[in-house]
Amino acid sequence: MLWNYIKVFKRNFFKYSYISFVNVFGLATGIATSLLVFMYVTHEYQYDSFHEKADKIYKLELEINLGEATGMIPVFSAGFGPLFKTSIPEVSDYVRIGQNGTNTITFDNNTFFNEENFIFTDPAFLDVFNFNLKAGDGISALTKPNTVLITEKAAQKYFRDKNPIGEIVYLDSQYPFEITGILENPPTNSTIQFNFIAPLSSYNYMDENKRNIINQEIEDYGMLYTYLYIPENENLAKVETHIHDVLAKYNFDVENKQIKFHPLKSIFFKDNQASKKYILAFLCTGFVILLLAITNYTNLVTSQATLRAKETGIRKVIGAKRFTLFFQFLFEAVTMNFLAFAVGIILLHLSLSVFINVLDLPFNSDYIYNSDFILVLCIAFSVCLISGSIYPAFILSKFNSINLIKSGIGKQASGVAVRKFLTLFQFIASIVLICFSLVIQYQVNYLHEQNTGLTKDQVLVLNIHSEIGKSYQTLKHEISNLNGVLSTSTSRTPIYKSNGGLMFVQSPYNSEMLGLNSLITDENFFNTLDINWISKPTLPLQHNNVIINERAFEMLGANKTDIGGNFAILGESAMLTGIVKDFNFMKLDSEISPLVIHIQNDTSQYLIKNGAYTYLRIAKDAKVSDVISEAKNIIKTFIPSHPFEYYFLDDAYDKLYKREEQTASIFQLFTIVAIVIAALGLFGLASFAINKRTKEIGIRKVVGASLVSIFYLLSKEYFKMIFIAFVIAVPIANYFISEWLNEFAYKIALHWWLYALPGLLITGIALLAIGGRIIKAAIVNPVETLKDE
Repeated sequence: MLWNYIKVFKRNFFKYSYISFVNVFGLATGIATSLLVFMYVTHEYQYDSFHEKADKIYKLELEINLGEATGMIPVFSAGFGPLFKTSIPEVSDYVRIGQNGTNTITFDNNTFFNEENFIFTDPAFLDVFNFNLKAGDGISALTKPNTVLITEKAAQKYFRDKNPIGEIVYLDSQYPFEITGILENPPTNSTIQFNFIAPLSSYNYMDENKRNIINQEIEDYGMLYTYLYIPENENLAKVETHIHDVLAKYNFDVENKQIKFHPLKSIFFKDNQASKKYILAFLCTGFVILLLAITNYTNLVTSQATLRAKETGIRKVIGAKRFTLFFQFLFEAVTMNFLAFAVGIILLHLSLSVFINVLDLPFNSDYIYNSDFILVLCIAFSVCLISGSIYPAFILSKFNSINLIKSGIGKQASGVAVRKFLTLFQFIASIVLICFSLVIQYQVNYLHEQNTGLTKDQVLVLNIHSEIGKSYQTLKHEISNLNGVLSTSTSRTPIYKSNGGLMFVQSPYNSEMLGLNSLITDENFFNTLDINWISKPTLPLQHNNVIINERAFEMLGANKTDIGGNFAILGESAMLTGIVKDFNFMKLDSEISPLVIHIQNDTSQYLIKNGAYTYLRIAKDAKVSDVISEAKNIIKTFIPSHPFEYYFLDDAYDKLYKREEQTASIFQLFTIVAIVIAALGLFGLASFAINKRTKEIGIRKVVGASLVSIFYLLSKEYFKMIFIAFVIAVPIANYFISEWLNEFAYKIALHWWLYALPGLLITGIALLAIGGRIIKAAIVNPVETLKDE
């Protein structure tokens, strides 16, 4: 019997080859696209889940509550971890991590590299977390100061095929570290990323700042991320109580400051709240794409019943039982689904690298072999089998045998109502996706074009290493005199790459506690970035002058009469000298924050002792590449032992919206796929409907029906469904669009055309999908269609 099923399937597959192609390709496209989405979603939801102890590891944060001012500090002083382990029995171990931003590393060949992932940690790091050592001694790893572990990726980058163990790497050109082991690359869905890991005890052999960090006791502010391993995590409330009591003994302000525990697996979404909404949207869209493909397949298969109606009727007449027919059609549907899934997997492999690279997503193609994603594959395959096989088999096997032989198919058994509902679902989903895609792209364009209150174009930002020391004034003078450089300024903050410092203070004007962002810069900052004034200083800006923005002026409760007076927040010598208009120095998903700008002379050692950033305003007619080349030569003359680093202010601003651009690109992809699937299905359904009514069309032409009237007759049902779908889809789209836009403090207005355009687009696509088929049927000579009557 199985062999008979195979023969029947093969015969029908090739007999109706066009329908078979549409079925397989349409379903395969939906499967491949949805699997791409599910891969991305699985990757994001599995952040840090690869650690065996993930459910028992907690990252600490310090919550500060001072009146209405609340803030979270993610770093601690060095003494917290050891104190908790020795004082609280439930704490089995701790791990502290020091991250230094961008470091300069070099090897014996005196080639300098920028390395952003050089971290320092405790010996327990490899015991608490699951980062596997590929080579080297795991027992002694991270115990000996001035040794370092290197990842496979870094080993390949810096040493290629050479064994790096035993080699010396120099940090900041002065601190030697011996490579003692090679680690597997951390997974892309790890919140802890690194290329080099050195023992935290190495800080004792470095500069004074590092020695102060490692020897710092229980203080409010520190520089180390701290994790606790608590095996009996059901006693977490007890641990929190113990911590409260322990810190109180150290005169720690436990009334206004609390230690917060964040489970390791929750950290990614805690730090990326917007990502969670995007991922949920992607997950829902992935399911919609899969349902569209299955809907398409089901519609076409049940419509195809008209072509096999008499076959089914004759089988019933000669004794075939319904369950036998059910299993035959189920076998055919399962085989078709299996073929579609196989083609879908092939399409997934072919498109995966392009999908990742074009959208710049944070995972690699190897993730397709991850056990979590293999489970997703199995679930998706099961959904396709159940949804795309059982219902069609049920419909095809239940037809009444007498009606089948007499007229081909019984009206009640044809599944017309279900097909209409499924087609309506396709239209609704397509309209919603098009609406969302349009709005996202419109919002992204709006953010890029938004006036931020400062000049971003033609501003080059140079990273100046602290090694420059007292020579900075000379370096800046030479750069300022370059052809094409209009103005220069120095700042401790790289705008659009950092939010500046955050301080919690009591207003000297209304005594309220509040959080203020701060920038430390020089007197040329406002002119270089073209920042507008509300109250401009009457005298040239000097050392320890303070400028605040409008938001800070309002929140501090200051008056214009306070300008020129002492600004007690920053010390007795600080003077409030002016107010600038609000300008965006952070991402536009929140209102402009209160900002205090502290003026330091650009020759001040305080301004450059930890490195600084020089802003160059370049003339529009200048050749930017020449300015960069000449600035590089000057900097390399003064700082030969560090790589040349720079960025453009407008590029940095655009990169703030990388997530939104990814979202727009992904939804555009989804929309195109959904339209293709819907158009394929619509074309197939129209073909079936027209084939059934070929003789009717011939008769109508014989009695004088025009081409327009025939076109209207055959298409009005589809356009009626498009109208109903539009009415249903617009409120749905509006709800989700409004929720998404609420994430932004600055957002577009929702114009009527953003909803009307998708409806018109779907109507046009429907015309293209069915119009040609209808016209072709309508212009056929009726003699050809009626001659066998």
